[in-house]
Amino acid sequence: EFKTFGKWLEPVVREVERDRLLLEFVCRTEQANPAGTIHGGVIAAMIDETIGAMMFYVGEPHFKKSVSLQIDFFSGCRPGDVLWVEASLIKSGKTISNGEAKMIRQDDKRLIAKGNCNLITSLHPL
Repeated sequence: EFKTFGKWLEPVVREVERDRLLLEFVCRTEQANPAGTIHGGVIAAMIDETIGAMMFYVGEPHFKKSVSLQIDFFSGCRPGDVLWVEASLIKSGKTISNGEAKMIRQDDKRLIAKGNCNLITSLHPL
């Protein structure tokens, strides 16, 4: 069965509001680095996926592609951790839109990472 990368992350939609989306991710062993913590690329992907999905859920009329993604890492996480990623729309323009997200570990509410993404409007998905 073919899975997209976003589906591989296995997000669960927890809350949808106007200009806001909360997704939940459960960290898995195959997402860890050799030190046993979740790879920074996976954390960045979860943030990027949540911001992109938020653009869809808030009713943006066209597909948006990330053109820049900036991530700040604050704390590590491990397999088994449940992460909440909350994205919000900052600006929706004709060509460029901006969203931001923060990642919180569910059990202790610790800030794991935050990110900001610029996305370009595309009339075609590729």
